Amino acid sequence: FDHCIMIINSEGNNIFQSFTPEEYRRAIKILEHAILSTDLALYFRKRGEFKTLVENGEKDFQSETEKDLLRAMMMTACDVAAITKPWKIQKEIAQLVTAEFFEQGDIEKIQLGEKPIPMMDREKKDEL
Repeated sequence: FDHCIMIINSEGNNIFQSFTPEEYRRAIKILEHAILSTDLALYFRKRGEFKTLVENGEKDFQSETEKDLLRAMMMTACDVAAITKPWKIQKEIAQLVTAEFFEQGDIEKIQLGEKPIPMMDREKKDEL
């Protein structure tokens, strides 16, 4: 999420520049929720809630809570569906994700003086 915000705030990338402050806050909140929803630990917690809504015949998902839940399920589905792509594409995506993680780790280490988590630390790439 932080990397996404950094990109959005970079010159020429602010796709939300015409938004009001309230619209911007809402868009960022939705974006953050969507990205964080790709965490499988969150998915397993929310899956039961989603299943109950569907089994109870919920089809319109009108409340904000229901919309957030539906977005979370869709983000997880998209995330895990990546493994259905041909190996060549999977490998390329994995390399891009790894490069992004290492870039984030470099920023944390160099600019913020913090120790990145192992999967974002290029010095620990052999441990991935």
